[in-house]
Amino acid sequence: MSSWKVRLDSLGDVSYEFLDTRRNTGREVLRPEFLRDLAKKGELIEEEMHIVGPEGKGRYTDTFLIISLSDKRGGFMMLMENYLVGVRIVGIRGKVDISEKLVDLLQDTVRYSKNINVNIIIPKGYKI
Repeated sequence: MSSWKVRLDSLGDVSYEFLDTRRNTGREVLRPEFLRDLAKKGELIEEEMHIVGPEGKGRYTDTFLIISLSDKRGGFMMLMENYLVGVRIVGIRGKVDISEKLVDLLQDTVRYSKNINVNIIIPKGYKI
């Protein structure tokens, strides 16, 4: 499977690799209201990102954000891209079975986890 490569300026030359999930997640979109609620539970971090898609081409980085969730069971990160009416999951990093519904996994983790740590990395100037 192919992967997205994301480099954050604060990490220097280190980059994260996200497994490409566009084939699995398709057109499942999270509404902006969900992101606003999620942002209230966690921390927003503004960061310059450099993204290379699975095709090996650089991407316009102002349309991407990263959601990092962790609780007592572990954690995972999701690479999200702005879509017509919200954001969609395009990549995932962590011990997650990508054959399950990732949008449901994200929503269930946020709803039912008592002690959840949420970080949302957004490009500078991005508004949630």
